[in-house]
Amino acid sequence: MPAPELERRLIELGFVEGADVEILHQGLFGGDPIAVRVANTTIGLRRREAMAILVSAGAPP
Repeated sequence: MPAPELERRLIELGFVEGADVEILHQGLFGGDPIAVRVANTTIGLRRREAMAILVSAGAPP
């Protein structure tokens, strides 16, 4: 998937600046898919899609 299209898709799913992201589960073989929670939504991503997301550690709840 071209980078601009992937960026648009991730933004539509809620991966925006300041959003809380939590990794819930990773697949057994090769780590695919990855289940993440953004806000109150659980989303499945391929590892190559997840690599396009930049995160920084925030303060623990």
